[in-house]
Amino acid sequence: MRREILKYLERNSKINLQELAVLLGSDEVMIANEIAPLDAVLSTATHFVLKKYKDHGAVLVAKTESERMLVTP
Repeated sequence: MRREILKYLERNSKINLQELAVLLGSDEVMIANEIAPLDAVLSTATHFVLKKYKDHGAVLVAKTESERMLVTP
């Protein structure tokens, strides 16, 4: 069962637990218990995709006026 779970996760890492359970003909609790203690996982990583606002020095987003009021001392 673990090899089948890993095979599906390698192909589609964005699959959720419910979809994985349906594909394998099992319930979510059994799948969660099976993948919880994965010994092969040594670390995890998070990647952020930042919104592009400049391309070769050209601004892609129009500058907006500030809605804040000016404060004078």
